[in-house]
Amino acid sequence: MKKLVLGLLVLLASLSASHAQTGPEDQAPLTAFADSINAVFQAVDKSRIPSGILEEYGLQLIDHVPFTGSNGFSAANQLDINRWRAIYGDLYGARINANAQNMPSLATVNQQLALYARDAYVELPILHFDYNSIRTDALSSGAIQSVNNRLYDVAGQNPYQINTAFAVAASAASLPSATASFVFRPDLFWTNSGRTVAGLEADFADGNGFVTLSWNAPRTISYGSAGDKDVRVRVHYTNGSTYESHLLVRSPAPVVSPVANATAGTLATAYTGIANVSFNLTADKSYQGQRASAQISIEYSGSSGVLDKPLIVVKGFDLSGFLPITHTTYSEFISKQFNTDGVILSNGANADGYDIVYVDFDNGTDYIQRNAYLLETVINWVNQHKTGTQPNTMLAMSMGGLVAQYALRDMEKDLANAVAGATPHQVRLLITHDAPHQGGNVPLSVQMLIRQLAGTSFSLPLGSTIRLVDRYPVLGQARDALLSPAAQQLLRYQTTHLGGSGGFANFVVAAPTSLYDSFQQEYQALLGPTGVPQGTPGQPCRVVACANGSECGRPQPFGPYAMLASLTYDGNATNFGLLDVLNVPILSGAALGSLATLGVISGPAGIVGVGIISLFALGLTGSYDLTAALNLRALPDQQALSVCDIFLQANKHTRLLGLFRVQITFLEYHGTSLASQLPLDSGSGGVISLAAYAQQIGGATTSLPAGLLQQQQFCFTPTFSTLNITPSSSAALTAQYSPGTNVGTPFANFRTAGRENELHLQYTALNSSWMLKELRQTPQVLSCSAFCQAEPAISGPTAICSTGATYSIPNLPPGTTVNWQLKTTGAVSTTSGTGPTFTVSSTGGGSGGGVLTATLVNDCGTLTRTLNVYAGVPETPLFDGPTEVACTDYSETYTITNYSPALTYTVRSGGVARSKPVLARVGTFQVLFSGTGSGYVNVTATNSCGSVTNTLSLTVDPCATFAATPNPSSSQLTVTATDPAAEFDADLYDTYGRKLKTKHGAHGKAVLEVAELPDGLYNLRVGQGKGAYSQHIQIKH
Repeated sequence: MKKLVLGLLVLLASLSASHAQTGPEDQAPLTAFADSINAVFQAVDKSRIPSGILEEYGLQLIDHVPFTGSNGFSAANQLDINRWRAIYGDLYGARINANAQNMPSLATVNQQLALYARDAYVELPILHFDYNSIRTDALSSGAIQSVNNRLYDVAGQNPYQINTAFAVAASAASLPSATASFVFRPDLFWTNSGRTVAGLEADFADGNGFVTLSWNAPRTISYGSAGDKDVRVRVHYTNGSTYESHLLVRSPAPVVSPVANATAGTLATAYTGIANVSFNLTADKSYQGQRASAQISIEYSGSSGVLDKPLIVVKGFDLSGFLPITHTTYSEFISKQFNTDGVILSNGANADGYDIVYVDFDNGTDYIQRNAYLLETVINWVNQHKTGTQPNTMLAMSMGGLVAQYALRDMEKDLANAVAGATPHQVRLLITHDAPHQGGNVPLSVQMLIRQLAGTSFSLPLGSTIRLVDRYPVLGQARDALLSPAAQQLLRYQTTHLGGSGGFANFVVAAPTSLYDSFQQEYQALLGPTGVPQGTPGQPCRVVACANGSECGRPQPFGPYAMLASLTYDGNATNFGLLDVLNVPILSGAALGSLATLGVISGPAGIVGVGIISLFALGLTGSYDLTAALNLRALPDQQALSVCDIFLQANKHTRLLGLFRVQITFLEYHGTSLASQLPLDSGSGGVISLAAYAQQIGGATTSLPAGLLQQQQFCFTPTFSTLNITPSSSAALTAQYSPGTNVGTPFANFRTAGRENELHLQYTALNSSWMLKELRQTPQVLSCSAFCQAEPAISGPTAICSTGATYSIPNLPPGTTVNWQLKTTGAVSTTSGTGPTFTVSSTGGGSGGGVLTATLVNDCGTLTRTLNVYAGVPETPLFDGPTEVACTDYSETYTITNYSPALTYTVRSGGVARSKPVLARVGTFQVLFSGTGSGYVNVTATNSCGSVTNTLSLTVDPCATFAATPNPSSSQLTVTATDPAAEFDADLYDTYGRKLKTKHGAHGKAVLEVAELPDGLYNLRVGQGKGAYSQHIQIKH
């Protein structure tokens, strides 16, 4: 299932131009925006706009100003396909008359891009449009009138100016390899400029500078290193003009031999990743009238050169059917997993003569039954073509585990019923790796978010409609992936879309999972009372399970109903935009990416990145304010509570203040969990790490808004599910599943992840060794229950004095070795040791803080514990903060620059200073001032070796007061301080709280230019905090 999360991450981040098809859940368009804007422009003669596009008439989701093609290369105008699509969508939505009637819709543009989505090239689409906007002086010059939020023409006046939007992007933000071919297509050039292209140039950031290109003539570029590449493009026209743009692509590291990716010292016996035989197979049996097919890759072991000891590897869910990405190839599986984290298994299997038969389904999101029938055909082919009588072995990952069990039991059933053509499968061992036998999990709140937004559309003022899936195809792709047969068969909890006439009537709700339920009934019935394939006479089949969930049943680092993602936005910030967050698709990424992980290798979206939630981080730089709120919660423990809350309201303002204003509530939605649902998100199991996937996103031009993600991971494959144990209550989510004990699993042997949960489908030295022992028929039953006891911790003092200190780990599990390491700036007798205890003393040559680390090692893995310590008598505390402050009733925060968490600090104060305690683990404290004058703060650092005190003397100066004149003001507003030496910042805000003017005052004076501001009331603010000065200002011309 790992590929479903990575799939969505890559999907959102490397978003190539895939087309979102019209879905059955499309809602009737929301008309509030179109109705409001048409009312504003009702009296305007729209035929006077020469380009047919008026910026103020549209729904602008990105600031067009940086993208003129003539203002150089900067971070503000660097593009990816998401920003490119937003610019095009904004222009299309701003069409106001028939002069723009030939402009294709965004859906049509997406269709054209999709024609090239699966070719071998990176297309470079171009848009070049002239458009109009209302001049910033239109009101003051009398070129247009605004009365009661309506605009009116003025006879003989032209209020419009001409602007240019020029943008070039790459169809793929993340390159599939370090060698890529870029190409310009004439049918991917959209313009209304009337200009004729004379030449094309590009600098691909490969060190060769600008090179000349032609239409439909690919240019192959090889990058020597991984990372972001700033590709610059110039388009020359026959009239002598040149326009330029630049775009971001992310290149992986140059390709090296798969063997070379193996861990150092292990190359001798690793598989190469180069198939000796590769071919396509189609299933002998159909499911619901259709047959599955797959690409088969075979690599013989180094010791045989023939297929005589098969190890059939079955991958899982694959998003390539939805995204313009390739299947996870055999070479990628070997280089990225088998020869890295799983190298012990790779080396051992190859040394033992196993020949890998890798099954890459052509449709990795198809019905599990259909792909299981295909796997039966693969098994029969292997049995017909292998040399000798060695039985088969199988490794089935994630969803592949269900496919494999279904196929083997179906073959056994056909053989027992004497079905014509039935043959034994000859499989002696099946290893299922973190397979969700009783269902996987994508947070219900994320599913609700995706499906709700994917059906949302808006009416445009000119009469057409724009769907969110057109502006953000990832929405449609994520929805379609969630609705794929395999996803519906695998996800334990899902959503459905209510019918209705449109608008807010078609909400998404949690719902019974009919396809999941019906498949589970069929699957468990097919497995029968034993719960696993049994083999055939003379060849029993041993089935074992490797889970990435914690043996100890440790939950995620959050509880039921915890906040997964939260965003409140009032429209005043400008550091990120709706588009920018869509470029970092973690949450929808997690949804799609999670499903993708039903396969073997990471690929693109995850949660998200946080992708779809980005829709609510709309920071429009010139034309809009936004009030938005988004809360996504983990499932509660069997309670009907709201888990997905969305509120989005746009307050449209134009660049020209006072022109008009439109306020629109786009969406208010609350999605509720069912009282029957277990808190899967927070339970024990294979983990999807949002932080890890976010780091793998390519092509994003911005980062996530701070505080958006409240949690960094969630449970994707519950441990009870990977062990095929039916949960009777929420206790099953945190139960201890120790090998060698009766936990109710049908598997002959199983391995869990020890104390901590692991990433879904993570190979480790321990589980790879365990799998290898199963292949060698020397199974290991390894219980790590001793690690499940109370939290191991280092016992001992935090102070290391001259008399010495001894440290230990109480209740140390048997067979555990402890390695000690001390890092400190103090002088000590020793810094390392091995054994159950560690003794050290201060030698008096210097004091300082440090960290003592104990590393516990045994067959269950490695566990690290730390303790903050301090060697010797404390050093004198040192401070960072002002000794003179400028205002009464003010507070300052001070930092102890040599702070150590191993020391105790006490703070005393006097005079006008009142101190608060030192914040633990932070080393800061706050001082409040009650008036002008002098004060002091004493800070004492103490441990059992001694104590030391330092004093901070403080002075509080009188605050300056201010006056603003004239008031009312028409041209200049002068702010004067009573202190002629004062320095300050004077800020002027409108009644909506938007900062319009700011001026730094030196020598007690600041002058703000206000001539261009429209008449009205404003608010002046000088300084911050309790000592700030504010005054109402009237502008009157």
